[in-house]
Amino acid sequence: MTTHRVPLSARFFLPSGVFATATGTWFDQSGQFFRIGQAPSVDTPESGSDQFWIFDASVGYRLPDRWGIVSIEARNLFDRTFQYQDTDPVRPVIQPERTVYFKITISL
Repeated sequence: MTTHRVPLSARFFLPSGVFATATGTWFDQSGQFFRIGQAPSVDTPESGSDQFWIFDASVGYRLPDRWGIVSIEARNLFDRTFQYQDTDPVRPVIQPERTVYFKITISL
C-alpha cells in the first residue's frame, strides 16, 4: 500500500481570543486490499486506489488569563465518501463520516 497525504492549513487569531482554523488534506492511496470481513487466506487481494480531499474546520475562543479554550470542531466537513484503508484502525487519521463536536480545555 502506498499513501500520500498533503495537508494545507489556514489559521486566524484575534487579540480578543477568538480563533478559526481550516485544513484541507489531499490523499492519494493505492495498493492491494482484502475486502472487509473476509479472511485473508480465503481470497486474493484486489487492486484499488483513490484520490480525494478532506476538509476540517474549527472556531473557538481562548478564555481570559489563559484559563482554557472553548471550541467547536468539524472533521470531514463536507461528508466526503472515499476508499481509504487506515494503517492504524485504533487511531484513524481521518473520519469516514462528518463528525462535529464541542470541546472544552481547562488549564489549572
